Amino acid sequence: EAFKRIYEFYESDIFPRLQPIEFAVDVVTELAAQHTLYILTSRSADIKELTTNWVNTYFPLQFKEILFTGQISREGFNHSVTKQELCKKYDIELHVEDAPLHVTPIAEMGNKVVVLEKPWNRDYTFESPLVSRIQSLSELPQLITK
Repeated sequence: EAFKRIYEFYESDIFPRLQPIEFAVDVVTELAAQHTLYILTSRSADIKELTTNWVNTYFPLQFKEILFTGQISREGFNHSVTKQELCKKYDIELHVEDAPLHVTPIAEMGNKVVVLEKPWNRDYTFESPLVSRIQSLSELPQLITK
């Protein structure tokens, strides 16, 4: 039922009109000038066009590629490619994440993970010294330069 509701949202007229979270446009623009940026999403490729159109509206030419794991699909949670496998394949050294289930596996590979605090991840603690938390994306550029 939850996955059905997710897809109803993606296919609604609300999704394309969503605004980026606070500071996202400025931070991405700043980081893209100095780093190669990817988007890693658990979404499946069946909403690739919707996702790509939204990203291109607010972040034109800022990301090298949008990588879809397909873990969340209409059918439910799939065990396809993982975010940690994509980090390895694309040599991604630092990953920003809000879903707790991805944080530890990525850090266990030796990658830095920055957890963007959201209501659904506030109660999680992560033991790895490779994991940092930020309250706002505005903190990210300063954290990266450390």
